Amino acid sequence: MENDEITPAQEPIFEIEETPFVPIRNKEIDYIGALEGFVLVILICMILLGIVKRMNN
Repeated sequence: MENDEITPAQEPIFEIEETPFVPIRNKEIDYIGALEGFVLVILICMILLGIVKRMNN
């Protein structure tokens, strides 16, 4: 290439700090958290269905 100009190195606007990698050793599944999330999704769906039914009447 003909126009290869070297641009001066600019200082980064944000300083990026490397965070240490923390390996996850807990291989158990959080069943209680999964159950809470599932129940929450079911409740939201029931509420939305109730709102839709009321709007159609």
